[in-house]
Amino acid sequence: MLYAYDQEKQLRSADTVEMKDDRFHCPGCQEQVTWKRGPKRRAHFAHRKNADCSTFSEGETEEHLAAKAYLYDWFDPLPVKIECFLPELTQRPDLKYQQLVIEVQCSPISLTDFSARTAGYLKAGYQPWWILGLRLQPKKIWHTIAKASCMYDDQGFNLWGIDVGRQCLIQYTAIDWHYQSG
Repeated sequence: MLYAYDQEKQLRSADTVEMKDDRFHCPGCQEQVTWKRGPKRRAHFAHRKNADCSTFSEGETEEHLAAKAYLYDWFDPLPVKIECFLPELTQRPDLKYQQLVIEVQCSPISLTDFSARTAGYLKAGYQPWWILGLRLQPKKIWHTIAKASCMYDDQGFNLWGIDVGRQCLIQYTAIDWHYQSG
């Protein structure tokens, strides 16, 4: 996670922390978290081993952390919230702007989990926008989640991806897709 509460209960970005000695707590479960920074990974907070947090349970790849930070900056000056907890869904989208929730997906996820998250957002009145990391973006054979992440608008099917190395969003458009061939 990129944000945690400090001892004064102020939400702090991992990028602004200078000392490892400070105590930080998870915004979801209030458990103590560890601040980490290294030469290959961006600064972030992580739960200690055996922590039981349903809000921030999954480990995040460097690509995922970088994508969230890039998108947060990209939306500036809009009042986008990062890693905000939605108690009515017990979910935490990567970013939220009004009723738009943005999920960055860099690792494979089951179609069941993807569908449940999407349905939950829609039922609660949110519009999900899935943005795929490089590993899940279309190649010769489309990953199931890439197919499920397609959106339809007046220009046809489109899909969004992100390349954190090049610092850009990628929109796949003019997707020729027949319902019988998938």
